[in-house]
Amino acid sequence: MRRPSPSMIVAGVALFAAGAGGAVASSHLITGADVRNGSLTGADVRNGSLTGADVRNGSIGSADIRNGSVRLADLAVSARRRVTTASVLGPQGPTGPAGPVGPQGAPGSAGVSGRVIVEESVVQIPDLEPPFERTLTALCPAGTVVLGGGGSISGEGTFGAMLLASSEPTDAGTGWTATWRLQAPAGGQGNYRVRAICAVVG
Repeated sequence: MRRPSPSMIVAGVALFAAGAGGAVASSHLITGADVRNGSLTGADVRNGSLTGADVRNGSIGSADIRNGSVRLADLAVSARRRVTTASVLGPQGPTGPAGPVGPQGAPGSAGVSGRVIVEESVVQIPDLEPPFERTLTALCPAGTVVLGGGGSISGEGTFGAMLLASSEPTDAGTGWTATWRLQAPAGGQGNYRVRAICAVVG
């Protein structure tokens, strides 16, 4: 029987070593317990190999993120809305300088001037029986118009039965007229009065 050559012996040893090494590698997987804390860096991790499922919730803080590295597209939709709203509103800034004076506006319409109050009155003495009416009108001076007015009655006796039936401006708008109507027999002295508030308008 021929003795094996030295080269055959070396090849056999190499083959045995390779087979044994594969068996050892397949029977022992590398876990986190085999890696010293802090020994792995970013260069040891292939880009894109880590996902959110590989990171424990709350394990990454702001100190672990480089400034400017997070983009708006990296955030959830709800977070984008909050960031966008805060960016649009922002804090209130300081008061700016006053702007230039604007152009002068158009002249306004002429106001009311020359206001005057005109009064007409009459005294009624005899006893009265229904139906009875008393009408008085206070006219404004020429060149003025009526703005308002009213009528009243005062006196002694039973003139409380005289009620103010109407109080209004004249049809032409140049005075005020008032009408009283007797509701029951009345006696004594009654003082009827009507006033018109007049002024120049325009």
